[in-house]
Amino acid sequence: MQSMPTNPMPFGPNPATHKRPISLAPSPTQQKNAPDPAPRYRLFFALYLSFIAGTTACYGLLNVRIRSSWSVGDWLINYSAGFVRRGLPGEFALRLGHGLGLSPIYVILFLQLSLYAVVFYCVWKLLAHSNWNLWVVTILLSPATLAFQVLDPPAGFRKEILLFAGLGTLLVLLLHKPWRDGWLILCASVFGVVCALSHEPLVLFTPYLFAALAIGFQSIPRAVKVGILPIVLTVATAALAAQHPGNLQMAQKMCSSLGNSDPNMPRSICNGAIAYIGRDQAFARAEVRNYIQTYRYYSLYTVLTVLAGIPILMASRKLWSHRSLHRDLFLLAALTLVSVAASTPLFLYGGDWGRWIYIHVFCIFLLLLFLDARRQLDPATAEPVPTPSTSRPKRIAIALFLFSYATCWDLPHMGLFKPRTGYFGLARYFYEYRGQHPSQPAIVHIG
Repeated sequence: MQSMPTNPMPFGPNPATHKRPISLAPSPTQQKNAPDPAPRYRLFFALYLSFIAGTTACYGLLNVRIRSSWSVGDWLINYSAGFVRRGLPGEFALRLGHGLGLSPIYVILFLQLSLYAVVFYCVWKLLAHSNWNLWVVTILLSPATLAFQVLDPPAGFRKEILLFAGLGTLLVLLLHKPWRDGWLILCASVFGVVCALSHEPLVLFTPYLFAALAIGFQSIPRAVKVGILPIVLTVATAALAAQHPGNLQMAQKMCSSLGNSDPNMPRSICNGAIAYIGRDQAFARAEVRNYIQTYRYYSLYTVLTVLAGIPILMASRKLWSHRSLHRDLFLLAALTLVSVAASTPLFLYGGDWGRWIYIHVFCIFLLLLFLDARRQLDPATAEPVPTPSTSRPKRIAIALFLFSYATCWDLPHMGLFKPRTGYFGLARYFYEYRGQHPSQPAIVHIG
């Protein structure tokens, strides 16, 4: 029997019959002779992730030192004055802190750092089989993903990290280990209820969790079977929480439970999220209108959304070249539109537009990493890790693009915090920080 000719490009068309597009990667012969660059890329990312994790931990300690009324205060809303929306983490911290003889602020700090650790670990696991395409590197370095809280210190440590940790964990489980539907239903139900009782707007981002199930199962009917009960329970719990918005008297009692007397006292840990418990929707809407007019929200966040979306567009273009991923990309796009539409009220009643954009971008970021990881695990669609181009101008162009994209802009969570020029603006921010934030003792009350 005559043997078939060997295709010199196992992952693409035969160059003898097909004109290949220009590639930034070296030729197949050069790739074959060059050492595998994946370990080097992974080492560089390990250093970058260590920087992100270390800086995030330092910010957490700083939040404790200055009694951040949002990054910490939001987690200390509790049930000391009765059931109220967003009170579950604070009630947990109060009870555990009392039992252990610790201030609840340290319980919250441990919880926050643990959730960030889960998020970073999930990103690391999803990248285990990456071929480190340019879009992967770009989205990892984006100021709208891992570096968001680093470049905008007041924006981090908010309750969306619950969502990120849960979504990341689900994706890692779907990628590496088959789970019985019953266990997934139970875990997703508990997780959804916890999110709803911690921060009810998180329910508006549940379409991303359904996308994870549908893409992971490769079956929409099975995703509906597993996801319907958790979604119903989450929505019902969020609706219940929304019926208990709280009032000024409840805010005062919560503040007293934390060893403070007045939630509106300047530099008090209560003068933030806890004080806002007593504000109504009319106040919130008027505040957002003022932000839009004063800080040019529409033009500002349009530009920043485009910048945050650049690596998402790069990823979509690259992954679309694999026909087997068309259905998954359509599904992700459709559920993203559902979540964006559902989250519209947040932009009407909350001035944290950068934060809402960040939640969407980070969820898409995790799902794209999952799609790419699953593609790389399939021998039919896996691609080799590209080695650096032999063309010096191309290497310089790529390096300049990555450097400028990663360092020269940021995504402020609110428009009143003027955008800084990335890490360069961050250096100036900390240079001026001491005069703006004198140190304060941490909470010592444990009742």
